[in-house]
Amino acid sequence: MLTYMPSRVLDSTGNGYISDIIEGIDWAVKNNMDILNMSFGTTKDSQSLHDAIIKPSQAGITMADPHWVGEEIQQKNYNN
Repeated sequence: MLTYMPSRVLDSTGNGYISDIIEGIDWAVKNNMDILNMSFGTTKDSQSLHDAIIKPSQAGITMADPHWVGEEIQQKNYNN
């Protein structure tokens, strides 16, 4: 059984800090989420963000990206 637990890391205008995104990802891992749905963009390259994005996949969490348009929600492999 899946439980929906919404968590927002950006403000109402879609702005925020990379550190907030990392904190949200860490929260999802610590709380054993089944699916992590993320949709955001950044112009900065952040090794810390890259490292954080790998953690859910390593913990067995399915990561969905709704930006990908298609008949199905596609999953990305963030281990690479």
